Amino acid sequence: MTDAYKKYVAITSQRSGQPGVNAQEYADYQLMLPSRTEQQQIGMTLRSLDNLITPHQRKCQYRGLYGYLSWEQRKLGNCGTTYGGLNGKTKEDFGHGNARFIPYTNVFDNPLTDTKRLEAVEIDSSQNQVAYGDAFFTVSSETPDEVGMSSVWLSDQEDVYLNSFCFGYRQDSTFDPHYLAYMLRSRSVRSNLTLLAQGISRFNISKNKVMELSVPVPSAVEQKQLGQYFTKLDSLITLHQ
Repeated sequence: MTDAYKKYVAITSQRSGQPGVNAQEYADYQLMLPSRTEQQQIGMTLRSLDNLITPHQRKCQYRGLYGYLSWEQRKLGNCGTTYGGLNGKTKEDFGHGNARFIPYTNVFDNPLTDTKRLEAVEIDSSQNQVAYGDAFFTVSSETPDEVGMSSVWLSDQEDVYLNSFCFGYRQDSTFDPHYLAYMLRSRSVRSNLTLLAQGISRFNISKNKVMELSVPVPSAVEQKQLGQYFTKLDSLITLHQ
């Protein structure tokens, strides 16, 4: 059931005063009609996605009701340290050079940082280089819902820095990197991060406050399984989006 169809039902229901649409209104609804080959491909994609989600829903529900309560809760600050992004730079320092930096939008858009979506900057030994498994957090946005968006870096590239509008978090191997990426983007953690946002016309978040945040820490085996599952699901969705 697409969003367009839901909207159509909602509008026609309000018009007729009845809960739903009648036969004539169903007949008037215009469907998108791809070619038969495209229909088959779309059908197979949605079936594959549904088959992937369904067997794990029961596991997730079970974990949500029972297992989650047994997971250890630890503060991020007890599992790693923070560092700052680029500093002391001017506009003239960017757009050239043999080093790279991760832009704000890359962090904002991706649970797993896009390692190809980097921008040029001169090499500077005084800056903090990012490392495999680091997490990044945005510190400012126009709405509280978009503050503290996170991304995890999975590359060993050298001379890569973080933009100045984010801060980095280097964990002490407590977290599987893939699990960390999707856990930090989970609804419960995002809700808690949103509560930390401060401001009126523009909202900011303190890295010290973020480090006070308690997050679930399953066993290493569970973290790896969860990380692999959500990575596979995310890749499948992105491929067919």
